[in-house]
Amino acid sequence: MKAQINALPFVLILIVLVIGLVSFFVYLKTSGVNASVSSMEHKNFIKNVEKKVNDYAFTKKRGSSEKVFLRVPNDVKTVCFVDRKKDIMLSSPVLDMQINADSSSSIFFDPSEFHSAGLSNFTLKKNPLCINAEGGAVSLKFESRGDSAFISAGDEKSEKTDECTALVYSGDENKISIVFLGFNYENSAELGSAAGVYISQVFEKISPFAENIKKFNFYQSNLFVTGCSFSDRIKCSDFELKRSASRCPHDYIVLLAKRSRALDALSPVRSSATSEGTMKINTGDAYVVVMAHEFGHAFGNLADEYVDATTSSSNFNINDMPNCDSVGCRKWAGVEGASCFKKCTTDSFYRPTENSIMNLYYQNNGDKFGPVNEKELSSRLGVYE
Repeated sequence: MKAQINALPFVLILIVLVIGLVSFFVYLKTSGVNASVSSMEHKNFIKNVEKKVNDYAFTKKRGSSEKVFLRVPNDVKTVCFVDRKKDIMLSSPVLDMQINADSSSSIFFDPSEFHSAGLSNFTLKKNPLCINAEGGAVSLKFESRGDSAFISAGDEKSEKTDECTALVYSGDENKISIVFLGFNYENSAELGSAAGVYISQVFEKISPFAENIKKFNFYQSNLFVTGCSFSDRIKCSDFELKRSASRCPHDYIVLLAKRSRALDALSPVRSSATSEGTMKINTGDAYVVVMAHEFGHAFGNLADEYVDATTSSSNFNINDMPNCDSVGCRKWAGVEGASCFKKCTTDSFYRPTENSIMNLYYQNNGDKFGPVNEKELSSRLGVYE
């Protein structure tokens, strides 16, 4: 008994050391990712503005208008627009210096570490037009003037617009719209940064999404979800998820449930997806590719390529699952790089690759969908523009 008591402090110290090492590893890993996300958000903001301007200069009916919230990096304080075709009023010494030093640019940022960018086909009433960022977003109004887009500050906020921020805007017609919801987040800026990690590390990197990124719109709902809990999975009220998602255009819903990676290493919680297109992502999972796994379920109707103890062969129809087959694997005969490996959701069926994103995504070759899954996903993406 005495030996057990003496050993107790050592065990506690060991636990503290393990948690500390995990936290330090997570810090090193995420600091570089956050810098990459900030750069991505900066580029996406410029692209989003360009797309909106072109829509309202050339596509939208004259007189039509829209107020939107567009995501900017958390460190951005102000965004300024300059119409080079009109007289430019003196603003501030720093901005005036930027405007004169970079005569080819029309969008400027404070701080100036975020580089300026060119923009055409727009007009302004006040020149320059400077808008403060709040909560990692700027409020803008776009109005069609026939051959140009009129840009102004979106001061008059409607309830619905205020609760939705555009993260990546690729257009209105025939796009896949994904809305990110947040549970356990402090504010909209924090949620936007978290969503940016999954956009940059999954949708902009993994095939076949990366090659089709212009077919996606990404939004975040700023009406936060409150009624979720962690057990073996993430449990939430479906009504609350749909209510939050309704603030933004969407085809698919992604709930980001904030959780410590150190805590998740000690007590893992599974992410999940439904056939209705709702995904619940545990951000404590050290592998962001889990988002690709769940989207593979929701968008591609892909099955798990490991054995799921909760599923029996009697209630699993492989005719509905493009990546599971019976012995012989005739479904993907002739697909280069595909084979026939036993175990696909159950012990009775077969999968096309030894490992993939739909299998053990945290092990070797788990960062790719594989040829059969990519073919199915590409086919589904093909109907979008």
